[in-house]
This record gives sequence, C-alpha cells and structure tokens, in this order.
Amino acid sequence: MEIEGGSLPKRDYDSDDEAQGLYEEIKFRFRTDKGDPLSLLSISGFKSNFIVISTTEHASAYLLAKKPKDANIIGYIYNEDLKVAEIYNSQDNTTTFVIFDIVLPLNIYFEFAKFFFEKFSAPKVVILDSINPNALPGFPKDKVELPVLRSVANTKAKEGPEVCNPLEDACPLRGVSGDVLTYCEINGISAEAFLLLPSDYDVIIEDILLYEKIASKYKELSKTVEKEFLGKMITKVSSRSLSKDLYL
Repeated sequence: MEIEGGSLPKRDYDSDDEAQGLYEEIKFRFRTDKGDPLSLLSISGFKSNFIVISTTEHASAYLLAKKPKDANIIGYIYNEDLKVAEIYNSQDNTTTFVIFDIVLPLNIYFEFAKFFFEKFSAPKVVILDSINPNALPGFPKDKVELPVLRSVANTKAKEGPEVCNPLEDACPLRGVSGDVLTYCEINGISAEAFLLLPSDYDVIIEDILLYEKIASKYKELSKTVEKEFLGKMITKVSSRSLSKDLYL
C-alpha cells in the first residue's frame, strides 16, 4: 500500500543536458511494513515525542546500532522502486527512527522533508549527518584534528548541555540535514543537527563513536552499544550503499 507525494517543480538550466543531469522528478511513496489498508491508516498522521534521522553511512550505522532492540519497523519511503529510508518506532511510541539507505540528489531533499512531515510529526527532531571535510572547502582542516563533531540548531530548539562545538560559518549543512532543519524552522519544530567530519572516507568505528557525545544529551540514544555490534552495522550499511549507488 502506498501514499504518493507530489513531484518537484521544474527548474530552468542553461542546457537540456544540464537539466537532464540535475533535475529529477521525484515521487515519494510510503509503504507500511504490513502493506494492508488498515495499517496504512494507522500510520498516516503518526505522532511521537522525538524523531531522529540518520542520513549517511556513518550516521546510519550508528542509529541502527542505537535504536532499541524491540523497536518496530513501521515501513519504508520509496522513490519508484528504490528504497530511500526505513522507519522504526519505539515500543512505547515515543520515538521515531529514520534511517536512510541511499544518498539522494541535493535538489530534492526539501521535497522529502515536506512529504515526510505530512505523515510523521514530533515537537523535537535531531539529525545525524556526516561529510568528509574535503567536500567543504571552507573548513579549517589545518586547525582541527579529525575526526570532529559539530552541531547547529534552529531558533526553535531549546537550550541544553553543549556536547560539541558549533558548526563553523564556512561549513553550511547540505542535503537532507539542511533542508530538514529549514523545514522545521519554517514550521515551528525544534531541530538540532550533528555533523560528523570523519578522519577518512571509509566508515571507521572510532569516528562513529564521536556521536556518543549526543547520548549524554538525548536519552533516546543512550542505549549501550558494543564495538563488535557497531562493526556489524557498519558492514550492513556499507553493503547497502554498494548495491544502491544510483544517486551517488
């Protein structure tokens, strides 16, 4: 069973080739784990207290390891036949976990945010992201020893303990993190994003463990995780990316 989302408005580019390369007509769909109409109705307008979103291999491996063992998988968000993200819910229905499978084109993440928050809502959102500093020309690599964790919050986020330094001005958020943060700001939702700048493009356990600083601030991520189990989650998300590199 599916719910369709709208397609993106067309944009003007300098050439047909550029338009073909940069414009993607996206139609997001949500499919429940069970797939029957009654379960679909129960998911529409689903509310929880906290939504945590992981966007990439590093963050996805961490969140897969940190979600409660008894968390229920609610369903999946698709674009056509390609699974974009899987959604879990805690047993007490207080926390929703959104784990991305793939990287999408940068120009469609706001459309994803609109589609997602029409169906899932919470007063508080946390985004886990990572990007290699080589992709951020303005990042002061010569002054910072990698890996590092940075954070940025919108104006709706309540103050709490600082677990890492704020994101440098020269390093704006990109992709789903930036667009979800923007959507939450526009719609009065508290949102905070944590950006991991790893030591290497490869997914390394020691790098991912920097996310553990967040667990001291958000109890929803406080589950204890063994390194061996985290390593298995790294293997899991890495194999997904290798088999689903359509948008990379």
